[in-house]
Amino acid sequence: MFSGCKEQTENPASGKFIDIRDKHEYSWVTVGTQTWMAENLAWLPAVSPPDTGSFSEPLFYVSGYQGNNVTEARRTSGFSSYGVFYNWPAAMNGADTLQNLIYTRGICPEKWHLPSDQEWDILINFLGGEFNAGKKMKSIKGWESFDGVSGRGDNSSGFNGQPAGLRNNLGKFYEIGYNALFWTTTGNGDYSAWYRHLIYSHEGVNRYFLSKSWGLSVRCVKDS
Repeated sequence: MFSGCKEQTENPASGKFIDIRDKHEYSWVTVGTQTWMAENLAWLPAVSPPDTGSFSEPLFYVSGYQGNNVTEARRTSGFSSYGVFYNWPAAMNGADTLQNLIYTRGICPEKWHLPSDQEWDILINFLGGEFNAGKKMKSIKGWESFDGVSGRGDNSSGFNGQPAGLRNNLGKFYEIGYNALFWTTTGNGDYSAWYRHLIYSHEGVNRYFLSKSWGLSVRCVKDS
């Protein structure tokens, strides 16, 4: 156990667990009062080419993969490096009908759930706030440079945010090395939802909303 914030940030408790759905092993890290996955979710029940999109139907994408064969997609470097991109309906996984529960599990494994906007706030505030937490959350490699300065973080939180990029509304994979974007459970009207964003050009964490049809990464947080 760690008694102080500094110790928890620099020497986080960590471990591994297995998703019983597909036997995929994940790393996890405890930061403050929360336990987060330390890598992107990779649950892939189906896969679509990036030029297929929807605001309402769940869709799954793998970076760089253009087909619809799950076995092939799992063998790609995009899958092994960055996991899966989910549109918001896939990330939520029917959770609109489960809002009375304590957690919105969404696409996450048993005993884990998709984080709300407020749960992201808890993590970010513990790590120093929106202008400083990004450096502690970003991985130490994989990030491009900005004005000659490396965009990498120090990963002192153990969150290990990698620059997977995204699948955009034009049906393209882009911004690998520049951005890491993660869905929240918090919608913003019929067609958009809030997300959190690590970027190569500064040390903060952005908060904004995007079309529910975009494919972003998912990090799950453990039920408490």
